[in-house]
Amino acid sequence: MPQNCVEICDVKNFSYALLATEKCFCTNNINLTMKQDEELCNIRCLGNKLEYCGGNGVNSYYTKHWVFDPTPKRLHLINATENSLILSWDIYQPLQSIFLMPSSVMKITNYRIKSELTKTYSSLPLFKQPEFLIQNTQTEIEITDLYPATEYNVSVESICEGNKKCGISYLLASTLVGEPSPAPEQPIILKTTDTTITIQIESIRNDNGPVDKILIIVERVDNTISQPFDAKLLGSWQEAEDSGFPFYIAAELNYINGSRTFVVGDGKRYGQSVTALTISCTVFGICFISAVITYFYLRYKTCQLRALRGNSHEMTMHQPIIERENNGFITEDELPTVESFKEQFNLILESLDSSKRVPSNNLHFNLNDIIAEGNYGEVITGKLLTPTQSNTSSLDCQLHALTLNDLSSTDQAQLLREFRNLNKLRQHVNILDFFGVSTTTNDCLYIIFEHQSMILKRRLIESRRSPSSLRITTVSEQLILQWIYEIANAMEYLGKFKIIHKRLCSYNIYVTAETKLKLSIFGPVPYVANEKKIDITRWSAPEILRYQQYSLKSDIWSFGVVAWECCTLGATPYNQLHNGKQLLDALLSGSRPAQPSFIYHDLYQMLLNCWTLEPSERTTFEDLTYNVRQLMTSPRHALCFDRQPEHQDINIVDTLPFYMPLLEMEA
Repeated sequence: MPQNCVEICDVKNFSYALLATEKCFCTNNINLTMKQDEELCNIRCLGNKLEYCGGNGVNSYYTKHWVFDPTPKRLHLINATENSLILSWDIYQPLQSIFLMPSSVMKITNYRIKSELTKTYSSLPLFKQPEFLIQNTQTEIEITDLYPATEYNVSVESICEGNKKCGISYLLASTLVGEPSPAPEQPIILKTTDTTITIQIESIRNDNGPVDKILIIVERVDNTISQPFDAKLLGSWQEAEDSGFPFYIAAELNYINGSRTFVVGDGKRYGQSVTALTISCTVFGICFISAVITYFYLRYKTCQLRALRGNSHEMTMHQPIIERENNGFITEDELPTVESFKEQFNLILESLDSSKRVPSNNLHFNLNDIIAEGNYGEVITGKLLTPTQSNTSSLDCQLHALTLNDLSSTDQAQLLREFRNLNKLRQHVNILDFFGVSTTTNDCLYIIFEHQSMILKRRLIESRRSPSSLRITTVSEQLILQWIYEIANAMEYLGKFKIIHKRLCSYNIYVTAETKLKLSIFGPVPYVANEKKIDITRWSAPEILRYQQYSLKSDIWSFGVVAWECCTLGATPYNQLHNGKQLLDALLSGSRPAQPSFIYHDLYQMLLNCWTLEPSERTTFEDLTYNVRQLMTSPRHALCFDRQPEHQDINIVDTLPFYMPLLEMEA
């Protein structure tokens, strides 16, 4: 009978049992193309008249795996978040088209899902997780409302006809570590001197996961425009000073389950940092570092006024004290000497892939085509020769010429940071390709990037049509939204590496021959006509105009201005204002780029979310890419470049803001 044959084949580790009359065969393969009509299997088995054992010239196939074991197979975890788990398993397929006896197949009607908590860090009241009963066609489930950093024993049970339990699988799965909670208690100030502040840190509890380290953060504070704390931007004092961030890591402490005291400004090394005090205006914070580097920030203000940034040094107070350079604090952040700079820079060059080290004879220079000039030197165009087995092709490129001996110590430090950031990145479809570096004699080198001749600003302006046209532009609404998405996509990628652009504007974005956008992320903004430099003030956030405080949130502001430019076909932002002082006053008073009649509410609201005065309230690039994708599903509900005959009283051309190039150039 079939059951005996199936069991024999199973013992011999075969997948299928083949019955031909009363003969039993075993196999691991089934050729589905040879399947015959089920009516041809018409010979009853002698041992069990209810089952069939083949027919004239045909055989019946059975398998224990499918017929007798409907247990969910390969139960596994697809994704985990702080509060959810997504699980999947293989669908149960009895293969009735192959096995002739449907009476012997166990039919699943539902799956029952249970999750039991086995380990957690939470001290909160624990609640029993609900059960879920899902249809037999579903082989994936998301279990939500779970505790962070918690292990669960999840079971998926098959329910067959007659509400019979017919198989169960188990899986231990854990949610991710969450943002630490509750907030640590505010540090207590025990003592202050001219150069130090002693604080007491109370015992810390975290319901959302383990705590490995505690960071002590020092921050400069301004009451008018406060810079949001962004864990991605944390670094040493020198990095904060060079980048314009108001906060830096003063100490990294091992976690202790209890209270402790700590002295800010004692000059000692704690972990990777040395504690120091900045001026007399400080904000103290505690950061958790958990198993996956999770942060929480608490601020405590100790003064109301902030000294001018230009006069600040890491250990400089309002009254005379020993200079920082004389006390040996934070030696790793000192500006590099010529020798240490070259040594560090050469280490970066050596870490480059061999394909990024370009022989100088593979370059052709257009020495008279200077497209930009910055702190490091001039930028010219040229050709990069790329030999292949069959021929030699060439690529248009930008060549950033650097003479290392001519760089100041500040520029050397900045170049090291920028080049380390550049080395982190991989090729991205919306960022100019980094081709490599070519070294020459006398400490000269060229940093080589892809070059595109068409900048976004010019492409937008040239797309404008005459007032008599039915549309005000030659580009479609879909393409404009696509461009905005590509910019947001590139900026989101940079943000993942903690890289701040600082110079995002329409002059720093290129349009390829395939109408794709590519951002320039290294070097100065290109010249415009007659070697005029661009003044990027109109693209800058208020905290930059006032304090030179750059962050990912200031890039969000600049992105909003560029997106507005795309929608207004290259119009000049704030073209009614003529200088930076007027612009800052206007921004602080609530002025923002205007909303023309052809930009509709949802799109303009997305731009407004980039322009909140408080940086921490601005949106994120992750949200922006998602929102633009939503708008792209119906682009003409976001903006419309058609003339609208039904609105004869509104001339769409009259609402199109002006392009005023002189306002965008440096005086």
